[in-house]
Amino acid sequence: MKTVLVLGNGYVANKLQDNWKIDANIIVVSRSEFDYLDVNAFNKLIGKYLPDYIVNCYGYTGKPNVDSCEDNVTECVQRNVFDQRKIFALAKNEGIPVISISSGCIYNDETGKRTFKEDDTPNFGQTNPTASVYSKSKAAFDKEFQRSYAADNYLLRIRMPYDHNLGDDKNYLGKILKYNKLVNYQNSLTHVKYLTRVVETIVEDDVETGVYNVVDTGGINAEDILEIAAEYNHFHNITKWYSTDDMLSESIMKCRRSNCVLDNAKIRKYVDIPDVRSILLETFEETL
Repeated sequence: MKTVLVLGNGYVANKLQDNWKIDANIIVVSRSEFDYLDVNAFNKLIGKYLPDYIVNCYGYTGKPNVDSCEDNVTECVQRNVFDQRKIFALAKNEGIPVISISSGCIYNDETGKRTFKEDDTPNFGQTNPTASVYSKSKAAFDKEFQRSYAADNYLLRIRMPYDHNLGDDKNYLGKILKYNKLVNYQNSLTHVKYLTRVVETIVEDDVETGVYNVVDTGGINAEDILEIAAEYNHFHNITKWYSTDDMLSESIMKCRRSNCVLDNAKIRKYVDIPDVRSILLETFEETL
């Protein structure tokens, strides 16, 4: 039986554990238990569990949202760039492949006409003056991963993770049902159940290393999501749809958000991920 060590104790890390199905020993470790950025602590952690894979969910997204990254630039860059380097370096020294959970928020297209593939150059990163600090930090390490780590490891880009438990603070569906001011652009979403299936497939099968867009198939906007939610008695109080510029001018947001649809054809060679509408219908059905 393989052992999978999950670094981090946030929404995605715990959802991986909740949704795990294959015959493997999955262990979620928070940094408060083991400071895995410290060489000695990391080596003790590896010696204790002897993992076959490390799933890296460690990072900084900000609380309650990415706006806080604008106020905590140093911490955001430290966790999302420099600490990531350390994790990959430590894992390499032990000969353990890393499956890193990252973000597709390195792209932006408010027209809804583009679909971004894994090898497309990020247009919402360091060279974009309107990009958020969060997106810049994720784009910086995404580029570094492809240059230095892709040969032996995996980087999974996700977008707006969710499942049927609407009470989770980081669940995208729960968040938009609570907000009364929203933008309405086409976006990719990631159901955490299918993210888990991808991680399991990497652990079990011969999956080529590198970058993968791990999102539901196709894109959807917030208005369509809320219409589906209403069919299952989840209602909202949206009275006006905002543009990003409206949000910024009225100081509802501190920074421009990424809005984009990612192409998931590369990962669908290994895992069958249905279209986003089908998954959402199934998800809201589970809330009843």
